[in-house]
Amino acid sequence: MRRRVEAHQFTWRRTFAAPSPTDDPRGWPWTSAWDIIVAVPHEITTEALVLRRFDTGEADRVVWLLTPGRGRLSAFAAAARKSQRRFAGALEPFTRLSVQLTPPTRGDLWRFVDAQVLDGHASLRDSLEAMACASAASELTAALAVEGDGRHGPRGLYEILLAYLRALVSGPLPNDLYRFVFLALQAAGLRPSFSACVRCGQTAASEGEYFDPAEGGRLCGCCRPRTATAARVSSGLLCALQAFELGTAECPSEGRALLWSYAQHQLGKEVKSLSFLRELGL
Repeated sequence: MRRRVEAHQFTWRRTFAAPSPTDDPRGWPWTSAWDIIVAVPHEITTEALVLRRFDTGEADRVVWLLTPGRGRLSAFAAAARKSQRRFAGALEPFTRLSVQLTPPTRGDLWRFVDAQVLDGHASLRDSLEAMACASAASELTAALAVEGDGRHGPRGLYEILLAYLRALVSGPLPNDLYRFVFLALQAAGLRPSFSACVRCGQTAASEGEYFDPAEGGRLCGCCRPRTATAARVSSGLLCALQAFELGTAECPSEGRALLWSYAQHQLGKEVKSLSFLRELGL
């Protein structure tokens, strides 16, 4: 009897060929064989947002998807560039999908079975500013999300990004982008501190304060910075950032650079979309 196993695993079973009653017992050929029992991967159906796509091979694509419960998934779409009927418009960045996928048999690359568009957010492509903001948000999310691990990865990133894309449809507002950056960092457990000194916990204002991405945020005047990443901040800017942290005010223009500097330090790499945002004054 064949034993059922989980997807991606192989079970080896030794079987013997039983002798026929008419066979000469002296010549019973007890033969053995090895059977490989391969479990057929189970398909999953989930919502997903398209973060990025990459062309590969002659007509294929690899797509980065953000899912509510499984984190970021890399999925292979065979002949996606050749067949306009199968994935027509479904694999465009920022698109919200209902997808059917089969799990990887090797590595971490899932495979598309089907993809249905739930919301294409098409109006985002009519505005250069909206495209720039959506690209920056998707790039940051892709870096923060954990590949294929929704259990231990950041929770709520899918909902935060979806809400921001919906807000962008109404018109790109710079403050919405920086509120998104703050909330995404918070969901990933990387929230910067503007209210309390990250070293001693002091909340009262003092002279000579700094913001240090390497230490996690604000440093009071008594706690001198230890790294070259620290930037001096005025008491006025610090108060404005504290109001932003509490959600009662917009992110000040000087604070935007600090927030992006903090995000890039935590990621350990540059956010490529940032230069385009700067060109547009966002």
